[in-house]
Amino acid sequence: MGARLLGEQAVKLAVGWTSLPSWVTAVLTWLGSPSQSSSQQTIITTALTITGTLVTVYFATITFVMSSTYKDATERVRALVTRSPGGRLYGFAYVQVLLYGLVLLTYPTTGQGLNGLMFVIMVFLCCVVLLSFGRLRVQLYGLLEPAALLAVVAREIEWWTSLGSQTVRRDLSEHRARTAESLVVLGDLCALIRDRERKPGAAPGEFATLDFRAVKVTEVLHDVWFSYAEKKQVLTRRLGWCPQRSTYKDWLMEQSAEVTIALNTATQLRTRPAEDVLWVERHLAGLLAEHLGGRDSSALIRLVQGFDVATRGLVAGGMFDEARLWMDAVVEPARALMAKETPTVLSEPHLAGIADFVASAYTQAALGIQGHARHLSQDFPGWTARQVHGENIRRVGPRTIGILAELRDGFEFERRTEGRWITSNPDVAQFVARTMSGEVIDEATRWMSAFEEDLWPWAIHVGEGDSLAAGAVLSSVDEALHKWDATLSALSELFELCEAEHRNVDDTWPDLSLDDLRARLRELQERVRLPIVRLASCIRTDVVTDRPDMFGWAYHRAHEYLLDDVLSEREVVHEDLAKRLRCMVEVVTQRAEARLQTTLRRQHHTVLGSVWSEPHLMLYQLSGAALVRRLLQCGPDVFAVFDEVWCRALDENPQRQVDIAVRSLTMDRAVFMITQGGMQRSARQMRVSEVFSGAGVGFAELPMSTRRLLRRAGTFRDLEGVFVAGWLIPQAMQRGAVLPDLLPPQLADLLRALQDDEGSS
Repeated sequence: MGARLLGEQAVKLAVGWTSLPSWVTAVLTWLGSPSQSSSQQTIITTALTITGTLVTVYFATITFVMSSTYKDATERVRALVTRSPGGRLYGFAYVQVLLYGLVLLTYPTTGQGLNGLMFVIMVFLCCVVLLSFGRLRVQLYGLLEPAALLAVVAREIEWWTSLGSQTVRRDLSEHRARTAESLVVLGDLCALIRDRERKPGAAPGEFATLDFRAVKVTEVLHDVWFSYAEKKQVLTRRLGWCPQRSTYKDWLMEQSAEVTIALNTATQLRTRPAEDVLWVERHLAGLLAEHLGGRDSSALIRLVQGFDVATRGLVAGGMFDEARLWMDAVVEPARALMAKETPTVLSEPHLAGIADFVASAYTQAALGIQGHARHLSQDFPGWTARQVHGENIRRVGPRTIGILAELRDGFEFERRTEGRWITSNPDVAQFVARTMSGEVIDEATRWMSAFEEDLWPWAIHVGEGDSLAAGAVLSSVDEALHKWDATLSALSELFELCEAEHRNVDDTWPDLSLDDLRARLRELQERVRLPIVRLASCIRTDVVTDRPDMFGWAYHRAHEYLLDDVLSEREVVHEDLAKRLRCMVEVVTQRAEARLQTTLRRQHHTVLGSVWSEPHLMLYQLSGAALVRRLLQCGPDVFAVFDEVWCRALDENPQRQVDIAVRSLTMDRAVFMITQGGMQRSARQMRVSEVFSGAGVGFAELPMSTRRLLRRAGTFRDLEGVFVAGWLIPQAMQRGAVLPDLLPPQLADLLRALQDDEGSS
């Protein structure tokens, strides 16, 4: 009827508007004029026949896809295929063509003919059906690969969670049910893909293969998790989103009456119902753990690559329990694999990547706490009142969310009873600061405990070996300990801001002291030093560009820690320092020299000699710094350890030590400050000078030889020469060593001056 009326209006328009072009008038007249020709009926019948044929092909395609790809899939997965968006569009277009075509076929029985507009509409609908079928057929054949359905499920979860976060004052039970249903479908799909994965081939490095479907599953699970995390803080405040979950009570903290009843009846305490705010993450964590479990190192490292950073994002957003779930699902399978798989030539790079991934995840957790503290410190306490009144300004932890919700309910009660808000903003800031600071210090303590109890024993066990994985885990643990220093500084700044809001002295306040955490961190930093030196003494020294230079890292890091022990005011553990220094003197320095002789060859002999002698010069510089500390009589006598270790080396072969020292100083003077090592030693010299410049010692009261050595160390910045001339050569000569005939001029002058000082004294 509508098409007939529109056609009549077209005819009237063609008659009334004489200014229209002739071809426009002809088209309008044709659209509105009825026709008694049977050709239109034939075309409509043909169109309906073609549409029916396409429907038959459509269902045949679905049957083929279902019987070949999804024959052993669950009913939920098969339903997902049939209710694809393309299928719904095609079904709608087909129904419209069928109904409209039947109407046109029966229309002549009314005594009226079909006008051109009706025919045009029919042709248009047929074109829509044809295009929809072509798109749907391509989509269905694409679904022969089950991984294509992952994006469909992810879109459904994104749709329902986004819709729920935008819905206000409405029960979200339906949104939760649809999201839960999509999560179940996602699990079925992951299981189907896992069963059909192609097994990876054993090949070294980047040549190892992995089924792309496995990678796609992990990417989708990661994206779904973090897409939901962005909306979770809003969703969990909506009614009906979180299901109920039973929680168990604490026997030691529960009310005495209930404990007495349980004891008298020999029963357990009754469970307490609570909202399960982690129901989505628990489901996703189970899927991730199942998908990652049981794989070898070559497959696992590719599946979890880049997932260590996720821990930082979760912790920084105040999602502490979610971060622990992520660690259990992603990090624990990787850590367990290290204990099962025996390193081989093929698997060593993969195991090193896994070791680095596990340790890096704990490092990212420390950075997450740091980011969370800095995030909360911004504009504090200004954001607290606005957050209570409904603005979503800061991402806070669950306990802080709870106190904000209680304050929000209290403000609503005040508004209903008093007509206005009574509680002041400073009081709100104090309530929030107390809860927030307690939550942050508790989480920092829990993550530090996880680092000590979960990561540390495993890392030290792996780090005892001489493999690439040992170097990877020790370097990552060392980095994590360094990051914890910055984290504690950020926590200190936050707690200072919170303490500034503590106006009510009668209000109980959590203990925000960081002394315990700093002491535990210092202990770990002390304990990691010896494994690093041991690694430098046994790991391969050759340089391969396809893997990290673990020997070079361990060598420089060991030197850095030894220099820190020399310059620090704290007491060092004599036995630990002696072991590390002995390893450097007897093994590591010679390995570094051999490495340089292998990697650097075609240069001028003076440059070669200087570069090859750098490991010995760094050791002499370190020993010279310890000797200067003894001469200045400031702080603990660290040189006692150096004296013991070097005396042991001199007892074995004093002449060899003298020859090495003279040769190294001679080559260093030839190309002073040209080599990279020489510039590095210059920077270390400046650091030593800054530390010892304020030593409060009466210079005039010291012996002449001591003053000469200190002047040499300060003015000429020659710690190497100070140690060699002031201690090493005299001690070696006492053991029967003989000086070479040719000495570097500066060393010869210093030795001659020291002999004159002894003679004059």
